[in-house]
Amino acid sequence: MDLLLLGLLSLALGASFVASGFGFSGAWRQLLEQGKTHGTRLQLILLALLVTMLYPLIDEHSLLHQPIQPFVRPLSLSVVFGGLVFGIGMQLAGSCTSGSLGNAGRGHWNGWLALLMMIVGATLAAYHFDWWQAQASWLPFSWVEHLGWQGGLLTALLLLVSAYGILVYVEHRRYGQITPVKLNSVAFLGVLLIALLLMLLTLWQGHPWGVTVPFATIGIQAMDMLGWQGWTFWGFSAEYAHMIEMPFWQEPMTLTLMGFIVGAAIAHSVLTKRACTGLIKSPLTGRRNLLLTIVGGLMMGYAGIIGFGCNIGAFVSGLSSASLHSLIWLIFALWGNWLGLKVRNKIIKSVA
Repeated sequence: MDLLLLGLLSLALGASFVASGFGFSGAWRQLLEQGKTHGTRLQLILLALLVTMLYPLIDEHSLLHQPIQPFVRPLSLSVVFGGLVFGIGMQLAGSCTSGSLGNAGRGHWNGWLALLMMIVGATLAAYHFDWWQAQASWLPFSWVEHLGWQGGLLTALLLLVSAYGILVYVEHRRYGQITPVKLNSVAFLGVLLIALLLMLLTLWQGHPWGVTVPFATIGIQAMDMLGWQGWTFWGFSAEYAHMIEMPFWQEPMTLTLMGFIVGAAIAHSVLTKRACTGLIKSPLTGRRNLLLTIVGGLMMGYAGIIGFGCNIGAFVSGLSSASLHSLIWLIFALWGNWLGLKVRNKIIKSVA
């Protein structure tokens, strides 16, 4: 019953992402290339809702005797490198982790290819996990732990409101107006629903939503099926042994990814009134697009493990856990997005 409810929640989450058009790579592309901020402002609204709901629970570490374990991670070189490499990868591939899951649900071949490459990249990162853990790092910092949930919430909301104001200024300065976030729009209602579902997932799992670790555990399980036992000596394998030992269809975090894809497929089919098939629209075709998807997927898979997550785990779940590492990750991920766009656009121009 627990797994069924978890599957239904993740199914609803995937459907909500696709139906509302919520995402990260496209929104950040518009921000960095065009100065359009509507999608990024929706992300800030989502975060404001999540911190308001979750910070009191993080401070108490439980709700109705259900333990809540936030994603508070060390400030480390791996966060810096992970954010930068993930940012580059998501623009090369044309989607982040949640976007690739959604594209897979829509039936786009490069969504599935990106996910496959993320499994390969994440497995390689699991092999290197001990080395990254040994690099320079500082203790985890949570502003809820140091300021209490009220002070932590005020800090987070001030940051989010300030960021929102900067985005409004950037767009207005460039265009003389801004695209408003309409309270009755599908996009805004989708953000409300996504925030509620992420809150319920956190309560049900006992921790915020994370999506990258299952890629590594699936890769390790595949190696085990092929008879290669070297992974048993990896530090990553010891830390996540409970996930590796479970069949992937019974492991809760992996189940949320499967449910997300099914939900995305259902939403896409309902909205388009046709089966989920076809190619994602892109100026690139053939081998170049194939190569970018492979390289981008590998980079996202690798960086998602060493950087403690992707846009979801490191940024959304990290910030809604009051962890300072989420802001460090975001800074370098945005820089990586800028670099990734430069590379992708150069390749596009060479094709034209």
